Amino acid sequence: MLLHIGYHKTATSWLQRHLLGNPDAGLIAPWSIRDVIDRLVRPHPLDWDAGAAAAFFAEGRDRAAAAGLACTLSNEELAGNPHSGAFNNTIIAERLAGIFPDARVLIVIRRQPDLLRSTYAQYVTRGGVLRPQRYFTPDPEAFRVPGFRPEHYEFDRLIGLYQRHFGAGRVRVLPYEAMLEDREAFVRQVAEFAGGRDPGPLPADRVRPSASALTLAVQRPLNRWLLRDEVNPAAPLRLRRLNERLRVLDRLVPGAIRRRWDQRLRARVEAFTRGRYAASNRRTAELTGLPLEQYGYELA
Repeated sequence: MLLHIGYHKTATSWLQRHLLGNPDAGLIAPWSIRDVIDRLVRPHPLDWDAGAAAAFFAEGRDRAAAAGLACTLSNEELAGNPHSGAFNNTIIAERLAGIFPDARVLIVIRRQPDLLRSTYAQYVTRGGVLRPQRYFTPDPEAFRVPGFRPEHYEFDRLIGLYQRHFGAGRVRVLPYEAMLEDREAFVRQVAEFAGGRDPGPLPADRVRPSASALTLAVQRPLNRWLLRDEVNPAAPLRLRRLNERLRVLDRLVPGAIRRRWDQRLRARVEAFTRGRYAASNRRTAELTGLPLEQYGYELA
């Protein structure tokens, strides 16, 4: 049994689409995204029914065993949602440990500057209206409604939590950058850790690529009126195809202009993250044995 808990924006959708439910890799994912959210993430602590949840997931594991395939459960929400500061990630970890005490856990991490840039892009495409600086720097006095917290990407905290619940030998951490460097080797590691086998070459398509910084700048003020969502519940309208239409317009803009906007946003994110995650990255390297500096993570 493999639990793949995220993080967000670390090729999770690609792994779900091409590997973690792939019979050629000896793997099956017997539950839908909705199953995982409704049974593990959404329930309020006072509504949580551990017995009912365990019975539901046991049926899926039985189907996997009957098919002779290793069972996987993958959803990036299990690491906590970044737009709410992952306020419930410890609760989810306890639920997973209670239902799947014998599971192995896969966590994929990514350089924080790249991760924050992609996270902010997701926030805007979901309806967010805050500028980058305000999104990344929450009001320290706020507590009523959870928002983004930079600490969510101090990876050692979540890794340590899962190592305590499942044992260090059952938690595998892989850097997203390792997949960019050698996709086939990355896939082999994940498949074998899950109890499957090497499926051979898989498609290299990008699933849900981030919007350009120019598109984000155009969309953000429109969201106030046109894209009601959980991160922006006050918008009067919910124009579901807004993102798609803006992407079409974005492709008409000269590449040099889009690159300038992207470079400016990237510079802002790099300035915000500089020095912020070095200590955590050192601890992550110690916990995992990963050569993070080789992949561009800040440790100094």
